[in-house]
Amino acid sequence: MAAERKSAKSATSKKQRRLVVIDGANAIFRAFFGIPGLRAPDGTPSNAVLGFANILNKLIREEEPDFIVVAMDPKGGSFRDEMYSEYKANRDATPEDLSVQFPIVHDLIDAFQIQRIEVPGFEADDVIATLVRCAPDDVSVSIISTDKDLMQLCTDRVELVDGIKDRRFGPAEVLEKFGVPPEQMLDLRALVGDPCYNIPAV
Repeated sequence: MAAERKSAKSATSKKQRRLVVIDGANAIFRAFFGIPGLRAPDGTPSNAVLGFANILNKLIREEEPDFIVVAMDPKGGSFRDEMYSEYKANRDATPEDLSVQFPIVHDLIDAFQIQRIEVPGFEADDVIATLVRCAPDDVSVSIISTDKDLMQLCTDRVELVDGIKDRRFGPAEVLEKFGVPPEQMLDLRALVGDPCYNIPAV
């Protein structure tokens, strides 16, 4: 019996821990456009807040993470705006009904007691990449986002989870979709450009 307990304890200690990193802005936009306009009794838009709460509850329930964090974009842009003045210049302004919900979503994340990381001058993508790079070898990482740029981070212990299409991307799935492995995604994006960010192709 003692041997069985010792064996079970050993197996538990070797279990790979799991970190879930949520691309905050990506999830908030999905929540906003995925649920028809809702408003609180005082008229405040609330559809993005409700949708984000649903996302958090689903992730906690289904992914069962040991650690969870939300990476947010900072106010005032990033170093990319200083390098390239036309960066994201083709994007429409954020709808007012969405803008007013960002502070409420921040409060929601805090109420869940989930760590929220926002670094001045750096986008959420940069924070996510840093967390992936710094994660210990015994921690697997699930990035919750539909941003294909994050596929360059996929490895045998890092996956990109597209909750909308219920798809998970590792190195094999990235290769199948784009014809190149994750480590060459940066070269591919540089060659073909990215209209979403107003970046021209080579």
